[in-house]
Amino acid sequence: MRLIAWLILLLCLPVLAVGQETDRTVRVGVRTDVPPFIWKDEASQHFRGFFWDICTTALGRAGYAREVVEITAAQRRALLRDGSFGTCDDAGNCPGDHSVDLLCDPTTITLARMKDFARPSHSVSAFRFSPILFVANGSNIQQSYSRAAFRERLVPFLRGQCGASPDVKRVICPGETESGPLGWLVPPGLRPKPEASAINWGQSCEEITTALGGKLSRDATNSGEQPAWPPQIWPVPETPKPQFEVWGYVKGATIGVTVEAAAKRAPSSVGVCPMTLNSHSDAAKAFCEGRIYRYFGDVDLVRAAVEAYRRTHLLPCPADERPSAKGTYEPYAMVLSAQTYPDFPEDFTVALYSMFSDGTIGQFFNGRFGRERQSQYLSALFRINSIPAGSDN
Repeated sequence: MRLIAWLILLLCLPVLAVGQETDRTVRVGVRTDVPPFIWKDEASQHFRGFFWDICTTALGRAGYAREVVEITAAQRRALLRDGSFGTCDDAGNCPGDHSVDLLCDPTTITLARMKDFARPSHSVSAFRFSPILFVANGSNIQQSYSRAAFRERLVPFLRGQCGASPDVKRVICPGETESGPLGWLVPPGLRPKPEASAINWGQSCEEITTALGGKLSRDATNSGEQPAWPPQIWPVPETPKPQFEVWGYVKGATIGVTVEAAAKRAPSSVGVCPMTLNSHSDAAKAFCEGRIYRYFGDVDLVRAAVEAYRRTHLLPCPADERPSAKGTYEPYAMVLSAQTYPDFPEDFTVALYSMFSDGTIGQFFNGRFGRERQSQYLSALFRINSIPAGSDN
């Protein structure tokens, strides 16, 4: 009997070793609203997406179990900046010392973020990037109508702000040219041409984007000015209407720096008002409702967010995608931590390379995006990451 017991114990040892491997559980930070890379299906409450497929498969190959931690965009920003997150306020301040071992999220590799990870004050100095998994195109889509039409569509909603904000009044309600007591008798050719008043676009944009971020109601009245008296023989020339655009992007997006810089360089004749949104779903809603003229971000995320809005609300959302043909280079990766398991980043990286080599990641991409969506740059990346298997020696 003692011999049989020893035999049973020896047979169980490999099983116990495997069980110890799978008992290693890592905290996986995920967002619920970044399709087509990762999102939470409302019907099944299961996660879906290209990056979710990669994360779960790589964790299984590396021998780790997962504990999913849903995080917001503000918590993600705090995590990348400081290595921890907690309950975040509207300003993005996230106190607390909570962190994750894997950020399963399309995160752009930048030198600035690498420097943040290396800071002594970073609470998880063991943060590092995985290999590049995706090459994205940071650009924008815009409304299918003109800039002038965009302005005229917003005027009924912003006219109510003209009385309270002189900065909004200069842009939305410039009014008519003032004339002397008998100015109505002067033919138009002899009248001075009206000039637009100087606009502080920084202040005006702040007022306009604040109003657009709140609850809008249509003002059915005119500008509020009384008809000229006595009745005008000649048409009264109007003050030129300032033209402007609102450019929206999601807080924390790397393209936000480019948007803000471009807005500052815009000519004074055309105002550019940057507007930050909390998520891609909020940005798509603002775009489809006509609150923003251009929607900036990774083009795949932007298109997916707009398409999700169309499906959810059963409403058309026309968009001009021609500007999206050119954009910035966005190398996507995941963020790994060695805080809980020192070997985890290396184990996960080896699993990722094995998935490139055997074609698993290529199959995931074709399943989520379709083979025709794979650019020559992405094809080159997949081939570069398909490293040889080599030998044990």
